[in-house]
Amino acid sequence: MVKANPQLALNQRLREAEYHLARADSKMATLIQSHGPCQIQPSSRPPFEYLIRSIISQQLSSKAASTIVSRVESLLGQQGFSAEAILAVSYDQLRACGLSNAKVQYSQGIAQACLDDVLDFNALADMPSEEVIETLVQLKGVGEWTAQMFCIFALGHLDVFAPADIGLQRGLQHLYELEEKPAKPLMQELTEPWRPYRSVASWYLWRIADDI
Repeated sequence: MVKANPQLALNQRLREAEYHLARADSKMATLIQSHGPCQIQPSSRPPFEYLIRSIISQQLSSKAASTIVSRVESLLGQQGFSAEAILAVSYDQLRACGLSNAKVQYSQGIAQACLDDVLDFNALADMPSEEVIETLVQLKGVGEWTAQMFCIFALGHLDVFAPADIGLQRGLQHLYELEEKPAKPLMQELTEPWRPYRSVASWYLWRIADDI
């Protein structure tokens, strides 16, 4: 029996998404033609590691986040980013890596929730995006935007839109030639035709934000 190729399956879904978006929105069709096939890729990291890295990186420049993450990686050693490894090191050791008091508490709290079976990443993988987000935002340190990015990049969900994302606001403003960045209600209205591929549309909006 030939095993299905996940990358080929994803590529097929992305092509279907591009076709849908181009038919649903002429402006999106032009954007797709300009930037070519969507290259969005789910992270290869385990979901727990992705979430902890996201917590560490919050409100930091890419360079600062990378430095601190590297220190934490060195501290955790061969165990890597696992709940057990996070809880095996001390609060002071994590602080010495550059994490704030709050981020140490958030990381340890998420790790403990995993070990206590309060947080089950296998179960999250089978949930719709709305339920995943609702579950994650109950954890200290995880806001709606972080949960939405988790759905897109850790779980590979293709129909997630994050109206609080500055890049998406700028992308929509430019795409529709708006005088100012759109508020959440207008963003929801404009992106409704993009369902069920709003994550893919977001990738194209981020390309606009990168260019302006």
